[in-house]
Amino acid sequence: MASVYFLLFDVPKKGEDDDSLLLEWRREELRAAQADGEGIATDNAEWARGGWTVSEDYMRQHWCLRTLKLTREALHRTLAWADAHHKMGEVLMTQADEEGNFEIAIPRPGVYDVFASGQAGFNDAFWHGVGAATDSLAVEAGSAYTVKLASPETACLVTE
Repeated sequence: MASVYFLLFDVPKKGEDDDSLLLEWRREELRAAQADGEGIATDNAEWARGGWTVSEDYMRQHWCLRTLKLTREALHRTLAWADAHHKMGEVLMTQADEEGNFEIAIPRPGVYDVFASGQAGFNDAFWHGVGAATDSLAVEAGSAYTVKLASPETACLVTE
């Protein structure tokens, strides 16, 4: 099962640059990538000093879980920003079933970026997009869409 989020990404109007859900997600995504890069650099330095005596598979899993955590935190901060800035009308949420299928009615036309977070088999996973060549989905108002999540962007085997 996965929680699925549709974020409406209107092109910001002149003078509204700081009040855009799209730009807030991009800022949070960048912060997450920077934090992940800093964590990897710290881990590599520790490993190079001989401070860690773990396998490369363990390190890959450690990095995967950190990337997943930071990406999810970025999405949650974006949603909190939307709530604080009265933009939750630009966010739609639903649940996917065990096979990644979900249906959602779209009340407002536009271009939405699709995110999902949850389980994919034995993996803890995060999706951005629904498997098309783009992360975005252009939709018409009043339409219902049935979608299946494709391969996750990030998937980490859960061992605990």
